[in-house]
Amino acid sequence: MKRKSPPAAADDSPDRGTSRRDGDALNTNHSTHHSSRIARHEVKFDELPYDPADRRRISDYIGQTLQDDVRRKYLIRGPFKPQPGFKFPETMIAGHPRRCQPTWFPTYNWLEYSEKVDKCFCFYCYLFRDSHKGQGGNDAFVIDGWDGWNKSERLRDHVGTKCDSFHNTAVK
Repeated sequence: MKRKSPPAAADDSPDRGTSRRDGDALNTNHSTHHSSRIARHEVKFDELPYDPADRRRISDYIGQTLQDDVRRKYLIRGPFKPQPGFKFPETMIAGHPRRCQPTWFPTYNWLEYSEKVDKCFCFYCYLFRDSHKGQGGNDAFVIDGWDGWNKSERLRDHVGTKCDSFHNTAVK
């Protein structure tokens, strides 16, 4: 599934500004998760954040129908991926400059990237994950984000080798 780019042209676009690099994001998925629940009348489907670091947890939305509607909107959009030619920032790991690799995105169609926090996330695990922490790399690829650029085998490990791994169950 290819990701549609967020509208970038008009200033009056409803999606403009939903993926912010500054620290003022209203809906954050990473370290400053909000625990307040969201009712249907509070949801503006055209303004759901593109960047995974700005998203609320699916479980924050009240009711199965609303959660399914939010999932449907994200499924239509697809995983958030940087535009071709995007220059990933370097991070020093064990004395070597490392960065997210664009070649990982075609290999792992579930992989998303947050420009805001320079981390990767799992699109399907975000949408369909269990509420239990620590299952199948759940926290790293859903809540905290993954930035172990020197350990690309973690991407394969996240998927797992069994068809009933958490990730593979989420993809189904």
